Amino acid sequence: MSQEKKYKYCSIDLEFTGFDPEKDQVLEIGFAFFNVTKQGIEVGEQWSQVFKPTIPVHEKIYGLTGISPEELDSAPMLSEYVDFLSTKLSDVTILGHNPVLDVKFLEAAGVKLSGLAIDTLELVQFLLPTHHSYNLENLAHYFDIKHAGSHRALSDALTTISLLQNLLSIYATFDEQLKTDLLEVMSRGQFVWHELFEMEFFNRDVVRKDSLVSEQSLDIQTQLDLNSKVIVFDKPHLMDQATLEYLKQNHLENYLLVVPEQRRVLELWQSGLAEGLFGFQEVYDSENFVKFKNQAVTNEELRFCLKILVWEKINWQSKTVLDLNLSFFGGQFKSYIVGKNTSLDNIADQQNLVCDYPTMFEIMQSQNFENKKVLIVDLQNFESYLTQGARTRVSWNGLSYGVKLLYNPETDYGQKDLEDQVSFALSSLDLFFGLIQIVLRQKMKSTYISVTDLKNIQPYYYNKLVSAAINLLERLEPLVGLGDIVFDQKIKNLKDFFTEQHGIVKWFSLQEDNVVLHSQPIDLNFQIQEIKESFSSVSYIDSMLDRDTLFYYDDRLEFNNEQSDISTNTNLWDNFTNIDLQTEHDIFEFIMSQRGKQVVVFSDSLTLKNFYKNYYQQIKEHKVLLAQDYSGSGNKMFRNFSLFEDVVLLATSPFLIKQKYKIQVDVLSFLALPTLDENHPYNLSLAQIEPELFAKLRKNYTNMEIVKVIKVVSGANLPTIFVRDPR
Repeated sequence: MSQEKKYKYCSIDLEFTGFDPEKDQVLEIGFAFFNVTKQGIEVGEQWSQVFKPTIPVHEKIYGLTGISPEELDSAPMLSEYVDFLSTKLSDVTILGHNPVLDVKFLEAAGVKLSGLAIDTLELVQFLLPTHHSYNLENLAHYFDIKHAGSHRALSDALTTISLLQNLLSIYATFDEQLKTDLLEVMSRGQFVWHELFEMEFFNRDVVRKDSLVSEQSLDIQTQLDLNSKVIVFDKPHLMDQATLEYLKQNHLENYLLVVPEQRRVLELWQSGLAEGLFGFQEVYDSENFVKFKNQAVTNEELRFCLKILVWEKINWQSKTVLDLNLSFFGGQFKSYIVGKNTSLDNIADQQNLVCDYPTMFEIMQSQNFENKKVLIVDLQNFESYLTQGARTRVSWNGLSYGVKLLYNPETDYGQKDLEDQVSFALSSLDLFFGLIQIVLRQKMKSTYISVTDLKNIQPYYYNKLVSAAINLLERLEPLVGLGDIVFDQKIKNLKDFFTEQHGIVKWFSLQEDNVVLHSQPIDLNFQIQEIKESFSSVSYIDSMLDRDTLFYYDDRLEFNNEQSDISTNTNLWDNFTNIDLQTEHDIFEFIMSQRGKQVVVFSDSLTLKNFYKNYYQQIKEHKVLLAQDYSGSGNKMFRNFSLFEDVVLLATSPFLIKQKYKIQVDVLSFLALPTLDENHPYNLSLAQIEPELFAKLRKNYTNMEIVKVIKVVSGANLPTIFVRDPR
């Protein structure tokens, strides 16, 4: 009788009713044993089982996993399999993609484990330091891994094995010096996966593909006149790319293109269309990193060092850290790899430049650009940036984060001599913002209240907050000058918030896990004048804007009322088809009648939630369904949306407008038109101080918000647009 082959590793995945091992329960377990050899990964026994819970299952979990109530009703209890699972898993190293919760749920159920686990989420973050998304679905697409049963346990376990093989194959392509440097850093930590990188692994070809293609081929129909105040494209294509292509084709030079996001600056620089400019917070400082690497001791610090070592060696550039993905891990260490130097030195004489909005203002302070013609892309975004970007925000989370950059009591990293001062400051912050939270929850009828209203209606509580702020500032003052200028600015903003300032609207807002103090000017004249004085000319580039909307922005951004330079033939409503949908079921039938990539825009998140709860099962039988608050972050949803042909995304206008990426949509349906919140403190103040401007804003607000949504969901073509609520 042949002896059963012994496997050292087991990839495992669980599905749960929720994320608390003390309250929630396991719905499904799937695992697959495997070994790692020089030739690749050898997969052995596979197993999966659905389990019946004793608590209710939220419809969100059914929608996310694809597990049906019928499957659970006929399933056994997990307690019947505890001994079986302990026998199988007690002496193997677990593999998972962020398996922390999986391990906790198994241990809570009584399953005996070895205590050894390898997390592919840790590996992918340093082996693919610039990859846009680290969720398993997106990585499966990127490596062309067949992943038919997303969010089913065995399918995810097998996908994780394939992901590991691809990651080890990438490591095998690194040169020997980089491998030596990585192994030296690994040896200083406690990493179970260290042993995988010490073995010689076969170098396989790795297939890679992206789920969003940011660059598109554009026909440039508009003849640009750089002396015009506003240039309007007929369709919401990538206006910055189209403009640069035109400038390049016509050999036009000595311009500065200003785009909304640094991500686009990076892409346009990489395409060779212009020299990218970046602010001091984004410029890499190798000397700072070497110092950090030599002092790193914790696993988190060492993992971050691995990420930077790979990025330095294999990335196409190392001038800016912008393409490093620090969204999931590493952001806490960013200040240790950037320096005081900027990319703005000695660039005033270069002909073709591109930067984002904040860097333009930094340029205005540090260089002489009076001979440059400035083209500001997306005047809608730019007006929002000036209006909201001029807003200063002081938040509980933001100030605490800034203090922890000096010294973090949780990781013991930073300036150890500041431990007492930092601990005192953090406790003072918690007391101050906790007091604000208590006062506002008792006195507020909505999620925000203006300082003026609080001062007039509840002067006792306002004065109490002022006294508390003075005490807090005394605790923070010793830390000024010890961190970066961003932290110092936050402390100044806190002081200014409780100081009388003419023309500034101030309000408190409560969020689920944060308290924010906002200050925002009514008048943009000072900023606009500063821009005009810094450059030889200023023009704006936008799309899909009608004349009335343009005249609102004329008043706001002061094109000097040169109406001959504001020309557009756009009639936004010519692109819309009105639809009569009276009930939720009408909406469902309409969605099912459409084909291709759909985005359905709801009036608010509660309406969306109710519709999802009632119809997600029926829609998912025929289409891929993604929904705001149900399918992960916006980045994840946009990436996953682009993977499928017949897919529906349910979202609200504010959610879509704030996304950084664009997606190509076939059908766009507005179930309700965006409306202006006239009770917001800023809008109330605008109505009092600038009544004519507010009247134009109220008249054009719906159009303006719709255009913002269309820009996000349009690529090479406009979608077919339906509006439920006709004008």
